[in-house]
Amino acid sequence: MKKLIAGVSYYDVEGLAEILSMSRHGIRVFIRDGQLKAIKIGRRFWVSEESLADFLEQAKFTPKDKGSDNE
Repeated sequence: MKKLIAGVSYYDVEGLAEILSMSRHGIRVFIRDGQLKAIKIGRRFWVSEESLADFLEQAKFTPKDKGSDNE
């Protein structure tokens, strides 16, 4: 679920799990380990669009050039 709070869009764990094709548990692990910043309101964690963008930027994979290992 996406919610607008104080002009900022936030996603709950279930919504992020659906967007990222992950389990809710996996999202909670990222939050618990500090890899994904979230706030807790009541019993739910909410992740801002900015925190999601930062998380995805950190998760980018850049393949290593195969030729550079043999030099």
